[in-house]
Amino acid sequence: MKIKTKKTMRLVIAAAVAVSLISMGRKASAQDEPAGKAPFDSSSLATSTPALGPAVAGVNHALQRNYFSTGNLLAVSFPAFTYEPVDSPQTVTCPGPSGTCTIQADHWIELKGSSMLNDAWACLAVDGVFDPSCGLLEDKIPPDGSWVQISSSHFMSGISVGTHTVQTFVNSQHGVNAAFYNVNYRVFKP
Repeated sequence: MKIKTKKTMRLVIAAAVAVSLISMGRKASAQDEPAGKAPFDSSSLATSTPALGPAVAGVNHALQRNYFSTGNLLAVSFPAFTYEPVDSPQTVTCPGPSGTCTIQADHWIELKGSSMLNDAWACLAVDGVFDPSCGLLEDKIPPDGSWVQISSSHFMSGISVGTHTVQTFVNSQHGVNAAFYNVNYRVFKP
């Protein structure tokens, strides 16, 4: 019985060492990942400080309407530093006799490029005005001509009651080709 216990103990220790080595290897390999694409590590949250100041309390919004826009741009070429429309203008409604709405757009757009250091971004336009986060770099486009799907979520608040036109635009640093896209437009009331 004593021999069996020693053997079991050695197996437990070997398993613990193996798990530790695998875990250290994963942490080390995360350092080799491109910026923004490393695996999540909860310990980094505990040591980081917010760069934007105190958190703002969330406000409950009720979903009023959903609008879906989907299609294929058939690899159309979009030049660099030019806001190009992804979908056709969509008409959405902010219901009610009073108050305002928040309009949100979740974008998924398939892009490819052939230039190094090519970042791309999507924007929401409401009645021809771009959202406040428009222009923030969102995704790197691989230089090898392979397709990548960029995704983002943008919103605008304080939209008046009535009908409005929404549309998604894409832009990049070195030009891209665009293909399939899906955009979900949502209208909320606070």
